[in-house]
Amino acid sequence: MIVLRNTILVAVLIIPLVTSCRDKAQEKWSASKDNAVYADASVDKTVGAIGDKVRYAIKVKYKKDLTVTFPDFKDRIGGLTIKDAGEKPLKRSGEYLQSERWYRLETMTPGSYVIAPAVIAYRGGTGPAQEIKTPQLFIDIKSTIKEGDSAADIRDIKLPVFLKEHALRYILAVCALALAGAGIAAAVRFIRKRRAEKLLRRPPRPAHEIAFAELEHLLKMDLIRKGKVKEYYQILSDIVRRYIEKRFSIKAKEQTTQEFLSEIAYSKTLDDDPKKIIGDFLVACDMVKFAKYGAAPHEAEEAYNLAKRFVADTMVIVAVHDNKQNEKHETRMIKYAQSQR
Repeated sequence: MIVLRNTILVAVLIIPLVTSCRDKAQEKWSASKDNAVYADASVDKTVGAIGDKVRYAIKVKYKKDLTVTFPDFKDRIGGLTIKDAGEKPLKRSGEYLQSERWYRLETMTPGSYVIAPAVIAYRGGTGPAQEIKTPQLFIDIKSTIKEGDSAADIRDIKLPVFLKEHALRYILAVCALALAGAGIAAAVRFIRKRRAEKLLRRPPRPAHEIAFAELEHLLKMDLIRKGKVKEYYQILSDIVRRYIEKRFSIKAKEQTTQEFLSEIAYSKTLDDDPKKIIGDFLVACDMVKFAKYGAAPHEAEEAYNLAKRFVADTMVIVAVHDNKQNEKHETRMIKYAQSQR
């Protein structure tokens, strides 16, 4: 935010200064008889030195239904050499359009130069072509040799001065880029902060909720009616094993049924009833998965009820364990949020 505030302050201070420094000639428009076309010409300086660049511009305002043609100056205007030329984007002002062409002029010969009125041709539809002229302009180019000096005293021409008419454009571009960069940085910081805050407010989803949701989804798959008994028991077994891992930090999915039952036999984590339920459940699942036993629909329903009962009976037992997990999660998220500041 400090970068953004400083950038705006620089823009507010510099832009008026540059604007005030631009040397705009007073516009003196020539008008056609029916006021359908206006034309003006101007130079950015009327007195210069040898090697100076003089900007000559022609502006034309005309009604939208007219076609305007600028003069072709070839390579010289009023005895001055055209070094560069260009055209500004077309502007709209009410029922008028405004077009502007500019020329960069230079001469190495001192003297007084007259830029004759430029002839602007215009035509409306299929009507006859008409003309309008811009004002006549005068430029005085002075020698860089002072009185009493000789040609041997002439120094090399200095490097071109930074073009005034481009100064404001470049400064505005730099300010715009700085503002955009500051805005993007602020947005990224804001998004990261909001994301960290959201993570802090949202504890991990309890294991029993995940298990109940997965069991409900298994019923909707209707695998028993479709004859996919083995697939049904495989998914049912995986749901319970994942639940055990999240609840008790036991790698149930990586153990065989015998290894798992041996591990919990002397464990105080589970009471005797949940131990018996999970033992009967896993044995029933293994019979279908490995012994090619074709379980009846009522047996599949009994296995499902055993899984659901086991989750319901054990979700209160590990409540303290869940709180510890939540505390670890919150501590981790706080450290992450602090690292982003």
